[in-house]
This record gives sequence, C-alpha cells and structure tokens, in this order.
Amino acid sequence: MNTTSKKFYTNSRLKIKMNAIVLEMLFETENKMSFTIIDGGGKIENGYTETVETKVTELRTNLFLITWKEISGTTISQIHDLENKLVYTNITMTNGKFYQTTGTIITHNPY
Repeated sequence: MNTTSKKFYTNSRLKIKMNAIVLEMLFETENKMSFTIIDGGGKIENGYTETVETKVTELRTNLFLITWKEISGTTISQIHDLENKLVYTNITMTNGKFYQTTGTIITHNPY
C-alpha cells in the first residue's frame, strides 16, 4: 500500500448505502476501522458497532480494495470506487453462504 492510500483512509469517515442498509465506516488508521449500522433495513440491528482489522490496497487512483474479518468470522471484501461513489461488496458468511451487493458512497469526510 502506498502513502496516498494511507493518507486517504486514515482519520476518515464514509457513509455507505447498500440496498436497505446504511452504515458508517470510521477508519482510525489504514489497519483499523469501526463500522456502525445506521439503518439495518430490518436485517441487522440498528446501532450495531464493531471494530475490525483492515487491509487497504490502492488498485489505481480513486479505486481501493478494503478487506476485513468480523468477530463472527464473516469475511468482507469491498471495492471503493471513489470517482463514481460506488461500493462493490462480497460477503462470505461462516455457514458458507456468499452474497454480493453494490451500493453508493453517500459521504466521505475526514474527522
């Protein structure tokens, strides 16, 4: 990962909408992110928060791969297309079920 990636994600906050779910991602460092479910769309508890270890990889200018493993064992891979404000998400549940979704980046702000 290069310095541009670290600077972009360190101390930044993204609000993302994926289908009915809205979440906020707070990147404290390039390796640590906390997410909070703002609106779980009836699928996830509103207000649920978790802090995870992340890996941020810059694929090209304004295109990043973010990966992490949740406490439950669920793994998440997201492509953040900052230029087009899109998020592509792959989720592998602990029971082996696999989900893909596309969402939008509502806001990105340093904190």
